[in-house]
Amino acid sequence: MQDVFRSSRVRVTIGLSVIVLLLFIFVLYTQKLSEGNKTYITEYKNADALLEQPKSKSNSKCGLEPPGLGTLTKEEVGRMTWSFMHTMLANLRSTNSSSSKVSEAIQIVKSTTNLFPCVVCSEDFSNILTELPYEKFVLSEVGSNYKKNPSNVLSRWLCVLHNKVNTKLGKTLFSCEDDDLEKRWKMGSKKC
Repeated sequence: MQDVFRSSRVRVTIGLSVIVLLLFIFVLYTQKLSEGNKTYITEYKNADALLEQPKSKSNSKCGLEPPGLGTLTKEEVGRMTWSFMHTMLANLRSTNSSSSKVSEAIQIVKSTTNLFPCVVCSEDFSNILTELPYEKFVLSEVGSNYKKNPSNVLSRWLCVLHNKVNTKLGKTLFSCEDDDLEKRWKMGSKKC
């Protein structure tokens, strides 16, 4: 009976985490839209042409309807998803994280392979997770402070995964040092 409770509890936790992720993405997206006309429009290659067009009667603040308004790109969703996961793990690090919280966090990271809206991105990330599962990463970290604080290792694992994705995309790599992760992702920091 206790296994059923744990199993359903994990499912509920994962379900709630997914809802929180979606709300997080929604809030970030609506904040982006409310930053104003110039900031939003300048993201497009033909921003000057859009600014020169006469204003149409519409419900948008600026009266213009830039292409793609109301849809997110895979890059935007990707940035928001990474931000959510890094922030979640950085703040898990600052609490007394139980092994169940660590396993739930791992499940949330793994769930992105099934839930991320870009199929190619999901498959690539799934391959990276297969190449470097958390358990394998922990073994490589045995000499570190894993026993003292396993959630630090969890945060570094996510950073290494993110860097593998960034390498594949030709993007800048992040520092995976504990202090750098703390500064960048801990709630309340300037970068948060």
